[in-house]
Parts: sequence; structure tokens; C-alpha cells
Amino acid sequence: VLSLTDHDNIDGTCRAIACGAAHNINVIPGIEISAWDPSAQRKVHILGYGYRSHASAITDLCTPLLRRRHARTLEQIQLISSAGYELSERDVRKEAGQSQYLYKQHIMAVLVQKGYADSIYSGLYRELFKGEGVAAGDIEYVHYADAIAAVLDDGGIPVLAHPGQQRSFDLIRVMIQLGLQGIEVYHPDHSREDVETACAYAENFDLLKTGGTDFHGTYGVEVELGSISAPRSFVKNWKECLDNVRNEYSLLRK
Repeated sequence: VLSLTDHDNIDGTCRAIACGAAHNINVIPGIEISAWDPSAQRKVHILGYGYRSHASAITDLCTPLLRRRHARTLEQIQLISSAGYELSERDVRKEAGQSQYLYKQHIMAVLVQKGYADSIYSGLYRELFKGEGVAAGDIEYVHYADAIAAVLDDGGIPVLAHPGQQRSFDLIRVMIQLGLQGIEVYHPDHSREDVETACAYAENFDLLKTGGTDFHGTYGVEVELGSISAPRSFVKNWKECLDNVRNEYSLLRK
């Protein structure tokens, strides 16, 4: 069993399912939505699993987010180029390949190729994109309540991503009222205490436990794909949860 949870994008889902079928792997449709908690001014990512193939609510929510990110990346290319770095939109588009949208990680990959840094998440990354950096400043993300609602609207299972990494355990009770169905327990950035805390929440509130490597390919830290997996309870129970969510949510909408 495998799930591809790209940020704010489901374009790879159909290809992943087809590849999985060819190798006898059950691929669960997935996404990771880049959401925001305005009350605490922090990022709160929401995973969505098992949504219906059209996923119109998720697409409607995430497409403007992707466009904002793309537009900001184009601005960052100009800002970094003006600061004296050899960088062009053409270089970054070439690096992005088939991706419709450009990210700052594509920018950094080009700068690594040109010898300005030895890795994407290097000192140069922090110098350019953090604090007072020439290309610092983030885009507007979607509210976590809207992210949960979109996943439910498309018949999927909303899950709180890596709460230990983003220190978002305190939002779980609120999110449960919004329809949260699971919590990511196992993650590379989770300490033993984080895992224990996530397990306690899952057991106390009857939430699905999930887990994964948060694998970002060449654009992330080195991690072996599959080195962290979802517990067997998720593999066993996610379809039952999906049926319950769809039945309950369809009744609420009526």
C-alpha cells in the first residue's frame, strides 16, 4: 500500500495508481494541503486520503494557492537575479520539468548547479528566503478548516500532518469538531515523545493513525522511501473509515 501526497496538487494521482496497479501495489489517492492557523500564525498541514477521483473541492481550494506560489516564485527569481546571482526564469522552468508550477526549491536546485551552494537547504537557502533575505516572504495559505472541509466534501479522510513538527497538537480537539479523522503518528521529525503524544490523542479520540517518510525526492533531506510506514491498523481500517465519513458527511449536507 502506498499513497502519493504531493503538496496542494493531485496531478500525479492517476499516474501513481496506474503504476501501482502494474506492480500489484494498492495506491490510495492522497494530498497534503498547505494550510494555516491564523490564531497562532503558523503552518498546519492537512493530509487527505481516499478522495473521489474528480476531487473538485480540493482542486478549487488548492489551484489559487498553487497560482499564488507560482507567481511568488517568479518574483523571487527576479529579486535573486537583481541581487547578482546568475539566474533566469528559463533556467528554473527547465529544472521544473513537467511541473506546471515553480517553487523556490527549483530556484535552489539551479543555484546548486551553478555552484552557489552545495545543497538545496543550505546556508544560502536561509540567506535568500528567511528573515531579511532578498526573496523572503511567504504566500497566503488556506485556513485549516477549509482544508478539512474540502477533503470531506470530496469523500476523503482528513488527517493532521506531523503535529510534532509543527507543534499543532493543541488544535486536535478543534479539528475533530470540523471532521478530522486521523493523525500522522510516525514521521522523521517526530521524537519518541511526539509519537507517544500522537498515539494518546489517536486512542482517546478514536482517530486513525498514519505515518510516512515525508519523501520529497531530490528537493528534500535524504530519506529512504518507505523507511517509515503507516501502522497496519491504517491499512486495515481506512476503507471502513472512508465509508463512515461518506455516509455521515452526505447526511450532514442533506
